[in-house]
Amino acid sequence: KTQMSDQGLIKLSRSISQILSPLTHISLGFESTNISDEGVIPLLHSLTFHTSLSKIILRFSWCGEITDKSGEVLANLIATHKMLTDITISLGCTRMTQNGIKKIGEMKAPHHTNFTIYFWRRMTH
Repeated sequence: KTQMSDQGLIKLSRSISQILSPLTHISLGFESTNISDEGVIPLLHSLTFHTSLSKIILRFSWCGEITDKSGEVLANLIATHKMLTDITISLGCTRMTQNGIKKIGEMKAPHHTNFTIYFWRRMTH
């Protein structure tokens, strides 16, 4: 496990919210951390201020406490950002279900030049 926590994500969210110049691209990846909806949702909300975003890459793997709540917020972000054309989401070994993924997938629109979702679960024996 790395040191990133929900508190760290909240601090990052504040920093993103305070960027005054228009953000057009953002790429964030977290692997094997203790983060949950408590940190991911504020992070996603911080991106709503940046209506100029055209490309977003989010990767969460082995972050077991991310659920469909984060999926709903992400779906809303995609739906409201009309400039967003290039979307790549990668979710592995989280608690998000196919319902959460479906909500995100339903936001695919004709103006999206790339809309890719990678989703996998840990195989249990």
